[in-house]
Amino acid sequence: MPGPQPAFNLSDRHPRLRLGAIVASCLILAAFSQPLSGAPAPQTRVRALPAQAQVRVGKIVTVDIQIRAANNVGSVPFMLVYDPEVLEPLTSMMLEGPFLKRDGSSTAFMTRVSATAAGALIVGHSRLRSDRGLAGKGTLCRLRFRALREGTSALSFVRASVLDPRAQPLQATFESSSIRVKAAK
Repeated sequence: MPGPQPAFNLSDRHPRLRLGAIVASCLILAAFSQPLSGAPAPQTRVRALPAQAQVRVGKIVTVDIQIRAANNVGSVPFMLVYDPEVLEPLTSMMLEGPFLKRDGSSTAFMTRVSATAAGALIVGHSRLRSDRGLAGKGTLCRLRFRALREGTSALSFVRASVLDPRAQPLQATFESSSIRVKAAK
C-alpha cells in the first residue's frame, strides 16, 4: 500500500509549474528578508567640519562636529587627534551643540587635552537621566583652535563611538578633515 501523497505534486510532468513555484518562493523570501521600510536605514555619520579649510597663523578656527542619520543616540564620546605643532585647542572656548539637548533633556559636555597623548582632544557628550535617544541630524559641539604655525593638520577621530541611552554601541562612521594654516599677513 503506497504512503500518503502530497496534496499538490510538482512532478516532472509539469516543469513550468515547478519553475514558477520556485521563482515565487524566492520572491516571497526576498520580500520578507528586506526591512519593512523597503530600504536599509542609513548609517549614522559623525564628521569634523572646519568653518574654513585655510586659516592664517594666529587666527582662531572653529570646527563643528556634526551628526547625520542618527537614531536613538544617547552619547557620543571621542578623541579628536590634531597636529599640536600647527593647532592649539582652546578648551575654554569649546561649546556644546544643540543636538543632544534639543528636547530639553539635561546633558553633560566636557573637553580636555589628553595628558598622555600629544595632539589629542578628549570630548565627552551625553544625555543625562534619559532613556530615550535622539534621531536626525545636528551639531554635537563646536571646537575652537588657534593656528600656531604654517602647515596642515589632520583632524581625525580615534576611540570614537555613538552610543544609545543604555551605552550600547550603534553603527557609525567618523569622517576626518584637515585645516591648512598659512603664514600671517
